[in-house]
Amino acid sequence: MIWKRYFLKELAKVFLLFMGTFYFLYVLIDYSAHSKIFHQEGVRFVDCLLYYVFQFTKRADILIPIALLIATVKVLTTLNIRNEIVALLSGGVPLKSLMRPFLFAGAICAALLYLNFQFLQPFSLSSINAFEENHLKERSGKHPIGALPLADNTLLIYQKFDPENQAFFDAYWYKDHDLIYRIENLYPYEEIPIGKNVVVLARDNGQLRRTETFDTLPFPGIQFDKKSLFSAFHPPRSQSLTQLFLNLGWSKILTDKEAEAQSVFLYKLTIPLACLLVVIAPAPFCLRFGRSLPVFFIYALSLFGIITFFTFVNACAILGQSQVIPPLWALLTPLVLFFGLFGWRYAKL
Repeated sequence: MIWKRYFLKELAKVFLLFMGTFYFLYVLIDYSAHSKIFHQEGVRFVDCLLYYVFQFTKRADILIPIALLIATVKVLTTLNIRNEIVALLSGGVPLKSLMRPFLFAGAICAALLYLNFQFLQPFSLSSINAFEENHLKERSGKHPIGALPLADNTLLIYQKFDPENQAFFDAYWYKDHDLIYRIENLYPYEEIPIGKNVVVLARDNGQLRRTETFDTLPFPGIQFDKKSLFSAFHPPRSQSLTQLFLNLGWSKILTDKEAEAQSVFLYKLTIPLACLLVVIAPAPFCLRFGRSLPVFFIYALSLFGIITFFTFVNACAILGQSQVIPPLWALLTPLVLFFGLFGWRYAKL
C-alpha cells in the first residue's frame, strides 16, 4: 500500500541521515586524535580508509539501534503532529497495522546485526587489531602478554601470535618449577610443534641457569588443545556466532574462558533485539493524541532508555563472565524486564 511505502521511505531517510552524520563525526574526531600517527611513513591512506570501514562494523551494534530509535520517534511524532495518523485511523486502518512498517524495519536491522556478528565483525576485528598493533599500540610501547594453559597442565606464556606465520613470538614454556624453555618462535600447527632459537633454563642450586641452546627443537611434549588454541588466537569478541556456539561449554561448572565465551555468545544474541525494542518502546508515547505532544521529552526518555538497556546488558554480560550469575540467567534478565515492560504497553495500543 502507498502509506506503507511512504512510512518506510521517511524512516529510511532519517535513519541514513543520522547514521551517516553521526559516524562521520566519530571518524573526524578519531582521525584528528591520531592524525600524527596516520601521517607518518608506512601508513597508507587505503589502510586508514579500511580501518574506519571496519570500525563501522565494530560499532554497528550500537549505531544501528540508536539510528533506528531516532528515525522511529521522528517519523511517528511528525505523522502524529500532521494528523496523518488520525486520517489513516479514520479510513479504517488499525493502529497496530500502522506499526507494521516500523516492526519490519526493526526486524531487518536485527537481521543485519546478526549477519554482521556472523560474517563481517570477526574479519573486521582481526584487521583492526592488526592495524592497531602495527601503527598504534607499537608506538605506545604497550604489548599485552598472553597465557595459554596446555592439555598436560603446563603453561605457555607468549608476547603475541603472528597470524601470517602461524607462530607464537617470544614464548616461554613453563614445564615445571625447575625447567623453562624460552622460544623465540613456536609453530603450534606443525605435526610436532617446532621451536626456533630455543634456550633451556634449568634450576641449579636454587637458581635458573641457561643450560642449552638450539636453533631448532621439536616439542613432542607440548600438547595443544584445539579449542583452547583457537580461543587464544581468536578472543570470544572476535568469533562468529557459529564459532562461539561450537566452542560453548554448557556444564554447570564453567571455566573462566567457557563463561566468557558463553556470555559473549548470549550478548551477541541479545543486542540485535534492541532493534525491535526501539520500535515498540517509544510507539505508545509517540501515538498519544492531544493538544500538544511532548516531543522533546519523548526523544530524551527514549535515548535515556536505550542507553540504560545497553548499560544493563553490558553489566549483565560482565556478571556472567565473572560467574556471579550464570550467563544464561544474566543475559535473559534485561530481555525479560525491558520487553515485559514495554511490550505490555505496546500490546495495549
